[in-house]
Amino acid sequence: MSRIATLAALIVFCTVLQSMAGWEYSAITRADGGQNSEAMNSQMTSVVDGDNARIEFVDSGSPLTPPGSFMVTTDGGKTLYMVDREEKTYARWDIEGMAGMAGGAMQMMNMKMSSPRVEKLLEEKGGEMAGFPTTHYRFRTSYTMEMNFLGVQKAISTMTEEDIWSCAELNDAGLNAWMSQQAAKTGHEQLDQLIQAERGKVKGFPLKRIVSTTTTESGGTPQVMKVTTEVTSIQKASPDKALFELPAGYKETSMFSSLLGSGAQDAGESGQESGAEENPFMKIMQQMHKGK
Repeated sequence: MSRIATLAALIVFCTVLQSMAGWEYSAITRADGGQNSEAMNSQMTSVVDGDNARIEFVDSGSPLTPPGSFMVTTDGGKTLYMVDREEKTYARWDIEGMAGMAGGAMQMMNMKMSSPRVEKLLEEKGGEMAGFPTTHYRFRTSYTMEMNFLGVQKAISTMTEEDIWSCAELNDAGLNAWMSQQAAKTGHEQLDQLIQAERGKVKGFPLKRIVSTTTTESGGTPQVMKVTTEVTSIQKASPDKALFELPAGYKETSMFSSLLGSGAQDAGESGQESGAEENPFMKIMQQMHKGK
């Protein structure tokens, strides 16, 4: 091949790379142990272009993310919308709002957290995953929750160990849109600040995360839940900008109504509590939602 032909081929190759500025990847989440752990299971695919991301749920055990639903964001996951194709609705995915409500519910139920601690235990080379080099991090979070509600007193200790294999080369903000949402907040301001400070040390996109949580009620047997999220494939892509738009004609609803069931909002408007009297925590959550 002549030098001119070689140079032309190189220019074409570089042009193709520049046009494929985004990513597409697939990931699975599997949970073992604990009550209702199957609700954590999911299989998803995602397309990303800078701050834009679209996350499709191929399979899911959670009613909040039914198969066929998808999320979109245009600001790197700061604002996420869940789109339900079957119901033709969309709702803002407000994890911080739910954490705030949970924190308020903790106060109303006289729940107090003591001895919160977050430790970084490890940072080392993590080997190659999905064709990319990784850094392996390990964190440990621990605290004790004490509750005095309706005459019931309990103390539950929780310890979470989190292993993360992250690739610093993968730094598009949209890549972390779903992973960041999985790192749910506790609703306790001090502990959430500690967790956020440590997670800020992780560079790039986590290709694998294993979270093992052990909870022990005073005088009880320790219960362990293990949740593994792993990227199974990732490659360059050039997604259509239209993929990151909310579908025309869909109705906006609330994440809260999806969480408590479709009848929760209607019940609130009619003054009924839709079975919440059978569950004191749900009753408190409904009361707090009405007061927002």
